[in-house]
Amino acid sequence: MKKVLITGASGFVGQHMVKELERNGYEIFSACFPKITSEKNQYLLDVTDKDAVSEVIKKIRPNFLVHLAGFGSIVDSFKYPDECKNINCQGTKNILDALAKWASDCRTLIITSIHVYGSPKYSPIDENHPLSANSPYAESRIEQEEITKNYDLDIQIARSTNHSGPGQLSNFVVPEFCSQVIDIENKIKKPIIKVGNIHTKKDFLDVRDVVKAYRLILEKGEKKGIYNVCSGKNISIKEILEIIIDKSTIDNIQIEIDKNKYREDDVKEYLLANNKLVSIGWEPTYPIKTTIDDTLKWIRELRLPK
Repeated sequence: MKKVLITGASGFVGQHMVKELERNGYEIFSACFPKITSEKNQYLLDVTDKDAVSEVIKKIRPNFLVHLAGFGSIVDSFKYPDECKNINCQGTKNILDALAKWASDCRTLIITSIHVYGSPKYSPIDENHPLSANSPYAESRIEQEEITKNYDLDIQIARSTNHSGPGQLSNFVVPEFCSQVIDIENKIKKPIIKVGNIHTKKDFLDVRDVVKAYRLILEKGEKKGIYNVCSGKNISIKEILEIIIDKSTIDNIQIEIDKNKYREDDVKEYLLANNKLVSIGWEPTYPIKTTIDDTLKWIRELRLPK
């Protein structure tokens, strides 16, 4: 049986996860919030509603579960720390309580973040690196992982790096830069891109490589296994910006520093190890230039007159 429930299925990563698992023969059940589409096997589900979560899992009795529903913004976590903790921690507890009661044989993948490592103590960062939070978001992800230790279930954890691609909202760095460039091309704004600290280096993956990693962990990962989902290489924000500007139809785009875009929790460089992920057969397919090309194409199509 390959019956899989995906929470957060209507989100950016969730939509790609649905496609990845469909291509690989899974029967998809989608838990979405705050609305659903007309697709079959969809459920409107707020993961912080314990009774609703229990009812959905009781009805589906999934063989697999990918828990993507979560509070994903580091910046917003400083504004709404209680909401962040409630969604990421209580939401996860509700999922695991329901599985323990109704589908205890379900293989479950919990998605957290590389931000659980805080400021690096050594490099490259492997899965044994000490955990330390630089934000309410990271605190919630660390607690989320701690919660999983209370259950004798077949659980894997994916600590995910920065990922981007078509469908991502513009409050993340790649689509934000792409959106600014397209607004310049459409003469909506002056030929100036406002940026934060572009000299930090980060590990980036295409979302389609990320969901492939999630599928492989779900299929081949060890019980209670933890996996860094990352490229193992870094690229500077400046280099990403230069690639995007180079693909623009406008010459002489200027760069302007906006101190409001600086993040207090920003670490100058994260170098991550992906040996465990590679050992189960994963390798990336999409280079950053392809990710940028596809993101620009998606945003341009989104901006076309209806």
